[in-house]
Amino acid sequence: MALPPLYKYLDVRGAKLTLGNQCFRFAKPSEFQDGTDMTAEGLFPEELKKALATIPDSFVGAIMANLYAPPTCPAYLRPGVVKMQAVLRAHPEVAPAVKEGLRKDPEKAGLGLERWKERAGAFVKETNDLLQNYRVLCVTTDKASDRMWRDYRDIRQGTQCP
Repeated sequence: MALPPLYKYLDVRGAKLTLGNQCFRFAKPSEFQDGTDMTAEGLFPEELKKALATIPDSFVGAIMANLYAPPTCPAYLRPGVVKMQAVLRAHPEVAPAVKEGLRKDPEKAGLGLERWKERAGAFVKETNDLLQNYRVLCVTTDKASDRMWRDYRDIRQGTQCP
């Protein structure tokens, strides 16, 4: 089975450099002009405050859905998860009270906004630092994509080889 042809969207300058050098330059994520391309910021679907507000329901819901499953969380969290599973197996009616307890004192529950802003910022920085050791080449099988031509027509992604 033959592979489909692949197309690379380039501006005029980029096309000239690519053809002249007969090679593509693989870009660092930090050079991307689209803020969601290959950055950790693109991993977070919603504002942190909103995400933290969903955790009490999500956490208790996940435990309730897996009362008999061995925990797959990090080892340091397993004893707490196992204990929570045992409590909710014996007394499933307390699930709403557990959710409310998590909501009532987010700091005590480890859900404080400032703490998580700091952790999220550190994660974003660490991920972006890691990604700088990798390179990306974007191609498509659709040579007529209106969105790609519109979004990338003005991007100057230097295409000369190092």
